[in-house]
Amino acid sequence: MPFYKFFLTVLLLGSGGSLIGSKDVCQCPATALKGDTLIFQGKVLDISSNHVASGLKITMGVSRIYQGETDPVTVVSTPWPGKTCGFPFEKDSLYLVYAFRARSIKTDACQKTRKIILGELIPKELGEGHEPKRNLELIYSGIWTMIYVTLAGFILLIGVLFLKKRLKTHKS
Repeated sequence: MPFYKFFLTVLLLGSGGSLIGSKDVCQCPATALKGDTLIFQGKVLDISSNHVASGLKITMGVSRIYQGETDPVTVVSTPWPGKTCGFPFEKDSLYLVYAFRARSIKTDACQKTRKIILGELIPKELGEGHEPKRNLELIYSGIWTMIYVTLAGFILLIGVLFLKKRLKTHKS
């Protein structure tokens, strides 16, 4: 009888310990990439807390794009490192980032993202890649929208002043 209690205690403690430890371990699904894939080379410019997504917000200067499109400076979200599969980025370090675009650009420890050591070659299967382009059309459309809104506001202001003056003279 005592052997039975000992065996049961060891079994319960062993399974309980593995259950407790497993919630801090990253378990990647078989298909890690989700959404549109984005692969680029970039340097970490800033790391800050992303309380909305409970993780980190990584601001990166993109030097080369191998798949997808992004801006020269882009923000990548990752969960907290060590828990929930967050990737441990370091400021001023260069990375080959494998990310996916769901509402924002995201990566985690389940992707192939890795730090690039000085002189390390990029995998040949990624090809030459290209430099990120600024979307000038978007910038110009933003400027024109601002001009139209300002003009509409100015015309509306003149109209209100004109009506106010006309009503004032009409009452007299």
